[in-house]
Amino acid sequence: MNTSSDQRVESLRQSYEMGKRQKESLLEQQGRLRDAAESLAREARAAVEYMAEALSPGLVDDHRKASPDGLLRISTPDLAKAVAQDVNQRLLRMDAARVADRDADKAHDTLTARAAKLEEMVAQLTAELKQERQAKEEAQTELVVLRVQLKDAQRRLEGGQDALPLPKVVIENESPVAVSVPDERLPEWMKEWKEEGLRKGTYDQDCEALGLLARTGIARRSVLTRTLGEMWSKRPNDGVITRLLERFDRYSLIQTEQAVNETSGGAGRQYLLKLSDKGRDVCRLVLGLAPAGSQLDRLMKRHKSYEHVLLNLESGDLLRDAGYVVDLFPAPLDLPRGGHFAPDLIASLDDDTLFVEVERITPKNTDAWTRKWEIVYEATNGELYVVVANKRARGVMRSDILHCLGQRPLELYLTSVSEARGKGLQGRDVWIGGTGE
Repeated sequence: MNTSSDQRVESLRQSYEMGKRQKESLLEQQGRLRDAAESLAREARAAVEYMAEALSPGLVDDHRKASPDGLLRISTPDLAKAVAQDVNQRLLRMDAARVADRDADKAHDTLTARAAKLEEMVAQLTAELKQERQAKEEAQTELVVLRVQLKDAQRRLEGGQDALPLPKVVIENESPVAVSVPDERLPEWMKEWKEEGLRKGTYDQDCEALGLLARTGIARRSVLTRTLGEMWSKRPNDGVITRLLERFDRYSLIQTEQAVNETSGGAGRQYLLKLSDKGRDVCRLVLGLAPAGSQLDRLMKRHKSYEHVLLNLESGDLLRDAGYVVDLFPAPLDLPRGGHFAPDLIASLDDDTLFVEVERITPKNTDAWTRKWEIVYEATNGELYVVVANKRARGVMRSDILHCLGQRPLELYLTSVSEARGKGLQGRDVWIGGTGE
């Protein structure tokens, strides 16, 4: 009995020690990142001051005469900008003097090259600082999660309970970890976001919107704004919602992608979105939510482009409005003669289940394109349902499919989002063209 108790205590002690070492390692890593970021900042400052002394000594003298602090009173970006402006002004004066002195051409080229080199150096250092800052923020988030886990392990050890295993903390899209973290332990950028929200009265709205994204994985900005408008009794384009999205962009809480909206003739664009890694971290550490997988990520694994993802979502809307129950993520179906068929959508209404293909007009490999429709034909017993973006695409797709399948007997039902949307078509009336045209 004593041996078993000793072994359990020893196991708890080892678990605690392991967690302690992990914490020390992360603290050391955070220190190195901070030192590296500070070193890069010092190097960038030294480089810009060196360029200022070399290219604009008069500008430097003016700052030193104006204040005992000299160059210390101006930020690095502002100093670089001032030097660039000073060089440009001098170049203009040299251009005016070129008629009188041919040597001005050489000076012009020299200063232009130096100015370009300075701008390149500032841009490179800025990019490096941004990368270091991002790495530091990720390390801070890892450290926060690990500290909470270590505190739990220590509490269980002191209480004589079995310690929970300490998993390796990885910042990834599908992380299931959700913990409650005190404000003082949050990463600095997260504290800044929360403090701004509490000060301006936007914190609760931000949390509601992030929670909505975490629970549903909404993939379209238009759907998010419409849903928030319904929740808050506001128009989707209301300033409250617009400013919320601007905050999310500023703090990098969401990731957005543009897609050409082919259902509007390609004239417009829609924004697809998902929670960024930072947004997921806020959900886990502040809201205590483990975010669901985003629709955008799941659909991009199934489809070829953001435009194809958008068309699938709009096709689902169209069929849902017509009374169908729509599955955007149907499982592959086994074919009688071997192989698999993966429909883009499955739409069900009463006892009617349709395997639906969603197609765009893009360049195709002829053999692969023909083989695709042969598989669809086999899986559906010759009853094909296809959704496209617009009337032109419907005509092209009808001709393509009939050509691929030749003389086979079939029933082909087509519809386009732009033609059928908003007309109140129900059930099979939504299929507005096909072999019966």
